[in-house]
Amino acid sequence: MNQRKKTYEFIKEMGQFSWKNPKNNQELALSVLKGFLNEYRKTKPDKHLERNYCIYLSRYLINLFAIRNALYEEDYGTACQELYALEHYCGIYQIRIYANLVKLLEKYCVAV
Repeated sequence: MNQRKKTYEFIKEMGQFSWKNPKNNQELALSVLKGFLNEYRKTKPDKHLERNYCIYLSRYLINLFAIRNALYEEDYGTACQELYALEHYCGIYQIRIYANLVKLLEKYCVAV
């Protein structure tokens, strides 16, 4: 299976965490984040910026900051939701998003 397809399987799984009650299944959310990170590291980022994502160049920072806050508070369900939203609105294979996301997940998920 293609590496990007494998990471998208984890993204789909992240979509299951409800916005209404993200605190459920924190252990499951952490394992999904760790699995996502393992597959995400194996993929390569895009070398160019897609036109669809050119309108709001700094939009990803909003989601990235929300992911960081959720991980800092060990609220892994919310982190999954925000990562799901990041992929939907900004794409996760842009080089700037890829680099920041890997550093963030390595800092807060691998150490746990």
